[in-house]
This record gives sequence, C-alpha cells and structure tokens, in this order.
Amino acid sequence: MNRWLALLLLVLALPASAGDYGYGYGGSNDARSSVMLRVRADVLAVPLVLRADKRDMAERVQSLSTGRATLLAAARQKGWELVNGVVQAPAAGTGKLSSLTGTSAEWRFTLHVPLQETTDPFGAMAAVIRWADTFKPADGVEMSIGPIVPSLRDPQKYRPQLLKLIAEEVARTREAIPGTLPAQIGGLENAVVLRAVDEREVQLSLAYTLSLEKR
Repeated sequence: MNRWLALLLLVLALPASAGDYGYGYGGSNDARSSVMLRVRADVLAVPLVLRADKRDMAERVQSLSTGRATLLAAARQKGWELVNGVVQAPAAGTGKLSSLTGTSAEWRFTLHVPLQETTDPFGAMAAVIRWADTFKPADGVEMSIGPIVPSLRDPQKYRPQLLKLIAEEVARTREAIPGTLPAQIGGLENAVVLRAVDEREVQLSLAYTLSLEKR
C-alpha cells in the first residue's frame, strides 16, 4: 500500500475529540476541496492534426497512413514523442456521394517535446513552429498545430505527493474542529488535473470530498 494512502487511512481512523456535535460545511456534511502542487514542466505539449482531403475515401486513409509514418520517423529522429493518437475516418457512403463528400480523414494527437533544465521554452516553441511550417507529411496531407503549452510526460507520478497533501489537510481539519466523528474521504481515485501556469511550470490538482459525520 502506498505509504501516503496508509497515512491518510490512519488519519481517518483517529478517535474523535470529546463534544456533543460534529460539524459540516456550508450546511452540508460534505466539503469539496482539492490540493494543488506546482512543479517544473518536463515537456512542451503540441496538439497536431494530420488531415487528408483526397476525393476518394480509400485514398484519404492511405495518404493519412503514409503521412503518419513520415511524421513518426521525423519525431523519433528529433527525440520527440507522439502520444494520444486518434484516427478519425468518415463512414463509407454509397455510389457517387461517397467520393464527392467533403469530409476529411484526420489523425489527432499530441507531440511531446522534451524540456531540459537549460532549455529556453520560447526558443523550443519557435523551433517547433518553424519545423511545422516546413514539414510535408505526404502528398495530399496537411498538418496543423494548436497552442503549445508546457506540460508533463506523466502527471500521474505525482499522485503520491498529492495524497500526502490531502492527508495533511485532513489532519489539520480534524485538529481544528472539535467533536467530529471519524471522517470519510471520497475522490482519491480522481484523475490528476494539470494546467500550465507560466512558460516553465505547471500546476497539478487532485479533487476530493471530506465528510464529517454529525453526532
């Protein structure tokens, strides 16, 4: 068992202090909260879309496959990583309508560009943009990029630190509010949420609920 999760369970098992009443928050027994942790980003996250617009649907998908292979090879050569890839192809139609439809086949994913301690984030962003402007995935395939933001390769690895913060908050709450019965915590399985706060750092958060039962 993770030691911070074990600490959290230990806090919940502490005996309640003497008193006639427990306490809720805002008229409810459940307090919704979250803990936050600010860390240094280790990658730039670059949303990318490959789009094939050939008239024949089969040719679109084939062109997209070729463009994807070209892009994968280029990314590996630069030490970049492609993640969260999703291929979207239109449903096949019938007769002439299937070849005249304007729907494109697309591949959406995120490109992770490593950030070292000495990397200039703005210089790295500019390099990605220059590369994207000149890169040609395949004949009939276009590539576009979205907003580039600092991110983390694996946000979930910070879950133990966030659980530690929750355990500390629960301990402080039980100490500050007398007369509470053993508490219950929900949401520990929630996903770790990430957002960029500046060009080099991101904020991680984990939402949870704390329930203090009334006597």
